[in-house]
Amino acid sequence: MGGGTLLLGGNHVLANGATVTLNNGIFSLGGFGDTISTFNQAAGTITNGFLTATTYNLTGGTMGAALSGGGTINV
Repeated sequence: MGGGTLLLGGNHVLANGATVTLNNGIFSLGGFGDTISTFNQAAGTITNGFLTATTYNLTGGTMGAALSGGGTINV
């Protein structure tokens, strides 16, 4: 995602094997929860919900969501 706002409309709408990359903009979980494989954040904001991933690559941006999972966090 390179800009604008992506608002999820329910729980578990992303594929479990998905990789989500946030380079700018707002990724709002809409108060819902989802599970993916990898979350990459270089800039922008993730907010309002719960995200579970195997790997988090967090190099910038603002975190306003709950993260979970038994995997790796790279900063």
